[in-house]
This record gives sequence, C-alpha cells and structure tokens, in this order.
Amino acid sequence: MKKVFNILLIALILTILWILFLIINPNSSEIQGIKSVKTEYDNYYTEIDKKIEKEFDKNPKKLYEERKTNLKRVNLDLKFGRVRRYLGDNEYIFGFSGNGKLILVLKKDSPDTNNGVLKYLYDNQSLKEIGYIEGKNLDFSGKFQFFNEKGTLITERQYYQGKLEGLEKVFSEDGKLEEERTYKNNLIDGEEIYYYEDGKVAQKNQYIVGKMEGESLSYYDNGEISAKINYKNDKRDGVYFLYYENGIKKEEGYLKNDKLEGISKIYYESGKLHQTAHNKDGKKNGTIIRYYENGIQEHEWNYKDDVLDGFEISYYESGKVKTRIYYKDGKLQGEGLSFYESGKIMEKGYYKDDFFDGQYTMYYENGKPQEIYNYIAGKLNGEYKLYYENGNLEEIGNYVDNKLEGKVLQYYEDGKLEETGTYKNGKIDGEYFHYDKVGKLVEKQIYKNGNFISTEEFQKVEGGKNEGN
Repeated sequence: MKKVFNILLIALILTILWILFLIINPNSSEIQGIKSVKTEYDNYYTEIDKKIEKEFDKNPKKLYEERKTNLKRVNLDLKFGRVRRYLGDNEYIFGFSGNGKLILVLKKDSPDTNNGVLKYLYDNQSLKEIGYIEGKNLDFSGKFQFFNEKGTLITERQYYQGKLEGLEKVFSEDGKLEEERTYKNNLIDGEEIYYYEDGKVAQKNQYIVGKMEGESLSYYDNGEISAKINYKNDKRDGVYFLYYENGIKKEEGYLKNDKLEGISKIYYESGKLHQTAHNKDGKKNGTIIRYYENGIQEHEWNYKDDVLDGFEISYYESGKVKTRIYYKDGKLQGEGLSFYESGKIMEKGYYKDDFFDGQYTMYYENGKPQEIYNYIAGKLNGEYKLYYENGNLEEIGNYVDNKLEGKVLQYYEDGKLEETGTYKNGKIDGEYFHYDKVGKLVEKQIYKNGNFISTEEFQKVEGGKNEGN
C-alpha cells in the first residue's frame, strides 16, 4: 500500500512540474521547432562553407592559365551583367567582360551540373564576391561574401534556395562591424543591430516577418540609452522616450500609426520641463508652451491643424509679457506689440495678411516715440520720423515703395538743422548740405543718381560770412 502511495505521489509531483513548465514556457514546442530548423540549416551551411574554403585562396588567373587550352564556349545564364563570354571544362567555368578581363570563376561540383562555388572579380582580379550557387536557376545558397577592392570584407549574408535566410553582417570599409540582422524567407525576422566604430551597440530593432515590431532602442557611445520607440506593423506606435547622454529624459510623447498624438513634452538636461505641445493626427493642435529652466513661461503658440492660429506671446524670465502678435490661418493679422520688461510699450505695428500695413512706432522706455514709419502691404510708403530721447526730431523724410523720395532733413539733438539733401528713386541726387551746431554751412556736396560728383567746403571769414574753398 505504501509503495502504491509513493508511486502516486511521484506521479502527482511530475504532473505539477509539467504544468509549471508549460505555464513558464507556453511556446516551448515552437521554440523547439525553430531550433530544429536552425540546426538543419546550420548543417547545410557548414557543408557549403567547406566547399567555399577550398576555393577561397585559389588564384583565378592561374586556374585559367592551367586550363585555357582545353576550354570550350559555355552558355550560362548568370545575373552578372558585366560577363559577356563564358569558357569552361568539366571542373571550372570562366567568365570574361567585354574588354576581355577575367571577372568570374565557377568551381563546379560535378561535370554534369553548374552547382558550385562562384567567384566574382574586380578588373584587377581581386575578389569581389564569393559564394555558392545551385539548382535550376543557379540561386545563391549558403554564405555569400562581398569585398571592396582593397580585399576587405564589407558584407556577409546567408542564403537558402535563393532567399536570404539567417544572419547578415555589414562592415565598414576598414572591416569593422556596422550592422547585423537575421532574415527568414527573404524578410528581416528577429533582431537587427547597428554598431559604433568601437564595436558598441548604437541601435537595436526587432522585426517580425519583415516589419518592425516592439521596442527599438538607440544608444549613445557611452552605453546610455538615447531613444526608446515602440513599433507596430512597421510604424511607430505607442509611448516614446528620448534621453540626454547623462540618462536624463529629453523628450516623451505618444505616437499612433507613425504620427504624434496627444501631449508631447521636452525637458532641459536638468530634468526641468522645457516645452509641452498638443498634437492630433501628427499635426500641432492647440497650445504649445515653452518654459525657462526656472519654470516661468517663456513662449506660447496656438495652432490649428499645424498652422498658427491665435495669439503668440513671449515672456521675460520675470514673467512679464515681451511680445504679443496674432495669427489667423497662419498669417499675421492686426496689432503687434513688444514691451520693455517694465511693461511699457517698445514697439507697436499693424499687420495685414503677414505684412506690415499702417503705422509702425518704436518707443523709448520713457514713452516718447523713437521711430515712426508707415507701411502699405509690407512696403515703406509715406512720411517717416526719427526722434531723440528728449522728444526732439532727429530725421524726417519720405518713402515710396521702400525707396527714399524727396527731401530728407537731419537735426542735432538741440533741434538745429544738421544735414539736408534730396533723394530720387532711393538715391541721393543734387545738392547735399551739412551745417555746424551754430547753423553755419560747412560743406556742400553734389550727387547725381547716387554717385558723388564734387564737394565744396566753407570757412568762417570777417563779417560773419562763410566763404567757399
């Protein structure tokens, strides 16, 4: 009885262990199937590798010279465009370019088949590609290697019956590993890795049947993560994070079907919030707010379907308003203002369809005008005035379509005339007078169409009159 009980107890324990195994490894049978297929391919690849190794170091030109007297014309349909003529015997086939260069060697497995190790050459006879071809269509099979003209391996791929199957490696021109990925049935399937020059991982991606799925990780060369992005059906989908090199979060947001959706945030390297934005279907919608590192609001924009619409306001670090302009359907409209940090107006102008239209005034902080210009559809038109901070006129003139036209007068700060001249079509033309601070004429210049013609200087003489030199 005790013996039967022990047997039942052992059976119960084994059953429980089996159930636990299935819970922990729900896809165990699938994993075993993958392993068996991989092992089968590995054996297949190993046999081909042995054949390639035997031919790798053989000199193509020497092989040809040894056999050339017994070679015959061969018809061979290989997709190597530079080959124009094939000659062969029972063991080797040689391919030549249009200029007679030996650029292909095929070591046949047997006289009655064209299966075998293929070498493709540069014009200088250095190895360009080596691998194995087989079957009716002479498909690539097993390991194929590609070299640059210096003899450095730049790409290595695994093929099975003409399709990419297994590991692919890509190297730099100096032979350092840059990329590797796994293929299944001609599609990337599994992990893809990019490397820095020093061999450290730069990026890791996951693929399922040719499409990116799951988390993609990018790294700085110090090993810190620079980006975490989720993919679904080959498109960015889900929460994403970007990081500074010190590991502090730089940006976060949500992507749906490769487009930004909802709130995205950008941070300073200190970790403080820098900017928030609202997105819908990949377009900016709503208010974008940017902050100084001390948390005070720096700027705000309003968007509608990726187009500026509403007020754009910037702020001093003290929190006071710095500028305020208004957009409608992406174009500046109405009054635009800028302010001193004291709150007093610095500039005032008016917009129509993105252009200045009407009077533009710049003010001193004491409230007095500094510059006054008039615009029509973005061009200077009409009278302009410049003022000293004491309120006295500094300069007055007139514009026509952005060009000075007519008399221009300039004054000293005490109000006395300093210079005067006439402009035509934006160029000084005629007499130009310069006066000293007591009102005496000291110089007269002559211009024509903007070009200097002559000058005449005056000096004080007896009787208080000025005499020209």
